[in-house]
Amino acid sequence: MCEKVITGGSARNIDPCLEKELKELKNTIPRFNEKFKTIMSCCGHLKYSKTLILQNRGSKCIFEWFSGIRLSGTKRGDSREPFYKRDPQGYYYIPEVDKEKLTPMIKNR
Repeated sequence: MCEKVITGGSARNIDPCLEKELKELKNTIPRFNEKFKTIMSCCGHLKYSKTLILQNRGSKCIFEWFSGIRLSGTKRGDSREPFYKRDPQGYYYIPEVDKEKLTPMIKNR
């Protein structure tokens, strides 16, 4: 979630560094735009896993593409983003995706 970028005629939070990868997915998977709605993404800024949140248009299931983890969409504290949490340095991450990376941070508190 580096910056807000307009894609497909509507505002989506897509990191510029993931735009090429998303375009490749759309070109590789037949009828990608009919099957999935792109919600948002974050490159991870070399600190967390890169993430791409999609919604299956048929089942309405929301999931993170690279890990395959299904997301609930529950609000996280005072965050305006329903899937991401912000760390003390201001980086966004998805706790369900980065459980292993968060363990050392929790131990060091």
